[in-house]
Amino acid sequence: MLLVADACLDLATAAPGAERVTALAMAVGAELPLAALCAYLASRPVRAARDRT
Repeated sequence: MLLVADACLDLATAAPGAERVTALAMAVGAELPLAALCAYLASRPVRAARDRT
């Protein structure tokens, strides 16, 4: 959730021009995909440890 909030704030506070393009590239290329991966991993069911004896 913090990655999504950071991406939104970066885009909202970026100055027009190169800074906004950089903020958009970081949001689309790094922050939002990583947030989606974290959400996916957190939503997976926990598997019980199996005995290996």
